[in-house]
Amino acid sequence: MNYGAVGVSLHMNGKLFASDYDAETRNFTHFYADVWHPANHAVTIIGWDDNIPKEDFSHKTNSKKKTGDTIPKIDGAWIVQNSWGEDWGNKGFFYVSYDSFDFSYLSELGVFTLQDPKTYKYNFQYDGSAQVSYPDKEAVYMPGKEIKAANIFINTTGEPITIDAVGFAEFDENSADYTISVYAGLSDPNDPESGTLAASVQAHTDFMGIYTADLSKKVYVDPNERFSVVFSFGQTTVFGLENNSTEDDDPEYHLQFDPGQSFYQTAQGEWKDMYYVDEGACWRIKAFANPAENPGVPDIFPITCEDCLLPETGFSSGGQPESSCHSMKHHYSALGMTLQIPRFDIAADLTRIPRTGSSWPVEGLGDEAGLLEGSAIPGEGYSVIAAHNTLDSETYGPFAMLASLEENDSIFVRSAKGELMPFTVYANELVGP
Repeated sequence: MNYGAVGVSLHMNGKLFASDYDAETRNFTHFYADVWHPANHAVTIIGWDDNIPKEDFSHKTNSKKKTGDTIPKIDGAWIVQNSWGEDWGNKGFFYVSYDSFDFSYLSELGVFTLQDPKTYKYNFQYDGSAQVSYPDKEAVYMPGKEIKAANIFINTTGEPITIDAVGFAEFDENSADYTISVYAGLSDPNDPESGTLAASVQAHTDFMGIYTADLSKKVYVDPNERFSVVFSFGQTTVFGLENNSTEDDDPEYHLQFDPGQSFYQTAQGEWKDMYYVDEGACWRIKAFANPAENPGVPDIFPITCEDCLLPETGFSSGGQPESSCHSMKHHYSALGMTLQIPRFDIAADLTRIPRTGSSWPVEGLGDEAGLLEGSAIPGEGYSVIAAHNTLDSETYGPFAMLASLEENDSIFVRSAKGELMPFTVYANELVGP
């Protein structure tokens, strides 16, 4: 068994349990339905037994077209747990014949794979009921190739966090593909895409259900910062939402929605607030987060090399010989990335500096910034970046004001694809002369 117990529904009726011919005695341990009945009860399949005789399920037929005993065609049964306590059936359990009509055409099963509840400290969501609701297929907000779905959240935890995973509900019995994007630092509270695209991941489902998708990288969010989770779809699908029920619904649901929480994007690219849809609605989109870990300054230099020396990144007042700069530059390789420090209005192209022996030749950097070989590409781990403090006696280098950076100042790296990766200063310490 790959998933453990399986939830399933059937038509619970005492007349479908084994009995003598006059149906006066029923043991409520052997269930068999010879015709289809609408489901009215949920139970759990916990196992099976191929050796249960079919005769054990004999009972007075429930079909008007038959007379005499009703007996399954084959041996064997599912072992099923009910929810009515140990005084019912066989200490709360019973058998359902393999041949029972209710179970012979199993099309809607439910299984659960659970995480440790301590995996995430924070759960951002707006839905909260057990109501199973989804867009009508004629709705203007039905997700599809031209429609997006999004929730906007605010980090109200009082501490910096990282968004590690997102949750969603899918009620389409067909397979579906999604692109899930997380935006941080939203500038417009009514536009889920008005911030920095901080992470994006592809997801696929084969069945309807409730899902959790891990992000490709953690997304840092400051206290009181707005962020969003945006779903784009590869096809029209029945994406899970929660809404207020109508007067004819049984049971009724009266839910709490507020403007500025849940949105859908029209085919024209305009974001609409789900608060104003029908009687109010929100997507079943969640964001799972943990407190952000403060890495501080690494205890170990993140490059494996004995006796490695940090490169000197400033020239004497006389400058550096031009021939030396050009000869070093031939060994560099462009990354197509840009390092940005908004506080000092700095933007420097990022290039890779090869390691030579126990150090890195940075003489040819000029006004560029250099990623030292052996450290990670920004966004993929610890990166070590060097740049000059001065270029000559009259020209400052990109890192001339680096010592003035303060905690919580922002640094950005723009990737070759145009994605802007945000970083925050946790500490600024002098680790060498």
